[in-house]
Amino acid sequence: MTFLQNVNKYSHGAEFQKQGGFTLIEMVVAIVLLGVLVPFVFGIFGQVSIFAARGNVVEQAFLHAESKMEEITGIKEINWDWADDPDQFEVDEDLPDNYHRVVTVTGFSGWGDEGIDGWEVDVVVTHPMLPNGVALSMRLTQYEDPH
Repeated sequence: MTFLQNVNKYSHGAEFQKQGGFTLIEMVVAIVLLGVLVPFVFGIFGQVSIFAARGNVVEQAFLHAESKMEEITGIKEINWDWADDPDQFEVDEDLPDNYHRVVTVTGFSGWGDEGIDGWEVDVVVTHPMLPNGVALSMRLTQYEDPH
């Protein structure tokens, strides 16, 4: 009697069926792969969100600097005597959401071929995510009162 005949004899007519499913080694391999890949994928998404947040911080800092420049330009346009006190533009202020803005005014002379005198206004806005900040500069010159 052969082995297969022996097995059939003791199985009482039941046929062997291959059962579906995963082996223990397949499950261990799958868990190890997930354990390695999941943190890697979440790390990538974390970096992407940090870069997006930093981009928003840079944009907001630029808007804070630009709005101060527009304010200074507006004051210059409506006040003919602004040059009597150019230091009025200097400020060191805290803004909402941890932004900080510093405006400095520095006098200069001999600008260009005409040797024009004036003031350089620098606006620097910083944030904890942007330690070097965003800086804008413009030069103001005195003009004659047309009246």
